Amino acid sequence: MAFDATSVTVNEGDGTATFTVRLTGNVQGGFTVDYATNDGSAGEPGDYTDVSGTLNFTGNDGESYDITVPIIDDSLIEPTEDFTVLLDNLSTTLIGINGDTATGNILDNDGGGRTA
Repeated sequence: MAFDATSVTVNEGDGTATFTVRLTGNVQGGFTVDYATNDGSAGEPGDYTDVSGTLNFTGNDGESYDITVPIIDDSLIEPTEDFTVLLDNLSTTLIGINGDTATGNILDNDGGGRTA
């Protein structure tokens, strides 16, 4: 199981950043895995909205779930900022997590060639 992409870049005005978690192989009986966002240079609540929860996989090869993180469109001129999404607490020992972290990069949309 892993993120489809370990880095997702969105424009601040896009509204959301989506991270896809995919199972490769079949897992008898299914399993769960928890997820949560964590601040990097982007901070919650000013740049994005914190999300956390549990993904419930039935155990079928190719099965995927999206984690959607709301992005805040502010009016500040700022550099590209980042946050992470972490996978944790896998409920089975039959598989592992290949890369438990993905990074969300938020590109500013407020510069527009203006000077501060």
